[in-house]
Amino acid sequence: MTNAMKLKSALFAALFAGASTMAMAQEVEFEDVDADGDGMLSMQEVKDALPDVSDDQLVIADANGDDMLDEAEYEVLSEE
Repeated sequence: MTNAMKLKSALFAALFAGASTMAMAQEVEFEDVDADGDGMLSMQEVKDALPDVSDDQLVIADANGDDMLDEAEYEVLSEE
């Protein structure tokens, strides 16, 4: 893991500590957010399913910077 990815992970954990968005993400399964069924979540799919997630939270969650969330990146939203 690169230093940038480690920093992103640390910032993400700090940003989400105690946030109500986490409770929402825990209740919404990845498959339910993946509206087009392609196995990846576009930022719009996440925003549609979890409207309280901020753009900053999505950028931090997107560890590889591809503007999509895979299941592991999405699960980070529900871990804390």
